[in-house]
Amino acid sequence: MSNLSDYWLERAQQAIQSETLEDAAKVAEIERIVAMMIAD
Repeated sequence: MSNLSDYWLERAQQAIQSETLEDAAKVAEIERIVAMMIAD
């Protein structure tokens, strides 16, 4: 059972890390767009 729990814990951590990286990329894109709007 421990191996199964470890597996799902690792999968959850990978999903969280992936979502965090995607969110960071989206935030950077929004900041870029806002900066362009302010500059205009």
